[in-house]
Amino acid sequence: MFYVDTSVLITVFSPETQTTRVLEWLSRNRDASISISDWTITEFSSAMSLKIRNSMLIQDDRNQALKVFKEFRESIFECLEVPRGCFIEAARLSDRHDTSLRSGDALHMAVAHHYGLTLLTRDKGLAKAAAVIGAQHQW
Repeated sequence: MFYVDTSVLITVFSPETQTTRVLEWLSRNRDASISISDWTITEFSSAMSLKIRNSMLIQDDRNQALKVFKEFRESIFECLEVPRGCFIEAARLSDRHDTSLRSGDALHMAVAHHYGLTLLTRDKGLAKAAAVIGAQHQW
């Protein structure tokens, strides 16, 4: 059972250097339970808008990515609620200076831990922080 952070989804729904690798992993693990959170929905939309502002994506491609992402949310991914305790845990994780965790990444890590899921991330900083903390993660 996996919790997918936004960095993986951005790779799936917009062209990046690791898109093929991530799609192959999803194909190999299509029977696995893959979860996201309410926070992921917000962060995904923000990341898609950032790609437009940075001229990495055009509006039509963003609209298509949002449409397909919504379809995946409704049919493939389990969307988990973020309990209040996860925000408290994310703050505690963010307090650790040895991890350099940003608030959004700390929240992803807290949600994955709360639900007992392995965190999938392409974010090198988040993966490094997960290793320091001892959280279950891949990639």
